[in-house]
Amino acid sequence: MSMLEQENTPSRQLADEVDPAASADHTSEGLQRQGSDGQRRNETESHDMKSEPDDDAASTKEPPNLLTRLSGYAKMIFGIILNLLLIFVLVGCLAVIVKEFATRAIVLDVIEVPEAFSKQIATSNSISRRLADRFAEIQERSSEGPLSRHRLLEPAWLQADIQVPGASLSIQSIVGFFKQEFGRADIHIGGEISSNGHEKYRLTLRNVQSGETYLSDEFSSDKLDGIIPDAALGLTKIADPYLLASYYFNIEQKTNSFPLTKHWARYALNSDYDRAAARAYNILGNVASYQGAFDDAVRYYIQAIDSPNSFAEVHSNLGDTYAAQGKIDQAREEYLSAMRLDPSLTSAILGLSDLNLNAGQYDEAARLARYAIAAHRNEPRPHVSLAWILSV
Repeated sequence: MSMLEQENTPSRQLADEVDPAASADHTSEGLQRQGSDGQRRNETESHDMKSEPDDDAASTKEPPNLLTRLSGYAKMIFGIILNLLLIFVLVGCLAVIVKEFATRAIVLDVIEVPEAFSKQIATSNSISRRLADRFAEIQERSSEGPLSRHRLLEPAWLQADIQVPGASLSIQSIVGFFKQEFGRADIHIGGEISSNGHEKYRLTLRNVQSGETYLSDEFSSDKLDGIIPDAALGLTKIADPYLLASYYFNIEQKTNSFPLTKHWARYALNSDYDRAAARAYNILGNVASYQGAFDDAVRYYIQAIDSPNSFAEVHSNLGDTYAAQGKIDQAREEYLSAMRLDPSLTSAILGLSDLNLNAGQYDEAARLARYAIAAHRNEPRPHVSLAWILSV
């Protein structure tokens, strides 16, 4: 025991003797402190003991099994496929919109008929279909090919459309809006059959955009079939009069006399110049070329090239005319211009092939003929051309 403790001991004993209650409190406080310290030590030890199994569990946790990993991969692949499908649908819709915007359709709306006529003679859809079928025959018999920027007449009730889910929109309505805004609206043809009250009827067809109309002669119910061919010509006149020039060109070239072709080409120029000019001047150039008037043909073809909505075939036709005049360099340049606009245009490829053949460049002529065959395997002209080259 230190000197200080020895000195303090008698004092503490004296104090305890003087105040026993204070001594008891002092002893109790010491015991409480000891108890608190012991309790904290026990809690700490208990916490340490509890934490040890958790650490062991964490250290012994197994990695995901094969089934779990495969499920994760499957979800990831499904998400990728779904995104690709959405992108594909979006690109498809954009492609449809671009294609529809670039092509002006001629749309035949339903022809309205009186109720009694519909019940006893023919329905609205029946008459519209017969007119559409006859119009299609006219266009198919015309010389219209890839150069046409118009489709065959489309009955309005057969037009395919894609509806936008959750909205009152469709592909047709979107395309129609932009066409209207940019002045490229489709041509709509409507009409009706009316009765004069004496079992006589008239068919009226109307170009909704231009207001131009066709009015048939009066006919009785048993003469309906007789007015359809003439009505189809009237429909063509108010829808796209150039088609009549093309239609009659195919008929009149057999006699090398083209009065109706020239008439309808000029009518088309006066009716809608921007829409018809390139095609009308091109067919007038074809007429002049058929009749050997090459200078006139060149003039018409150049007018066609300078017109709105020109196309590759005009350059090819001008190349043919220059070749017939012996202007080989100019012919070559026009064929190349045509191929720049349409690399698969048979007439331009074979025209260039003929120039090489006549110049004695047989390998290049054969190469071009084979190129034309690859572009149009079912077309006979490239095969005939290649056979001729190989026989030389």
